Amino acid sequence: MKPRSSLHRHFPAGAAAPPAVAPLPFSEYLTSTDPDKRQKAENWRFAIGLQRVDGLSVSPFLVELARKNIEGLMTNEEVQLAVRAHYSKQPKSHSL
Repeated sequence: MKPRSSLHRHFPAGAAAPPAVAPLPFSEYLTSTDPDKRQKAENWRFAIGLQRVDGLSVSPFLVELARKNIEGLMTNEEVQLAVRAHYSKQPKSHSL
């Protein structure tokens, strides 16, 4: 019997496979000659991947802030302040 790869998921007969996941953003920076842009893109992709593991997705707003951060148009601190300001204006969710 052939051993199963730990990276290969098997679904029971008749069970639907999960929907396809969109590729992680910022792949265009992974081959950048600028090591700072390359590292920032890898960091953002890692963070977004961690969100996906928890079944969450990031907003287009955050992706745009991340892109500005990668491009050097915003510092990490500016991104953090922008996120806090944006979500402080959002209505609170009252889920149980």
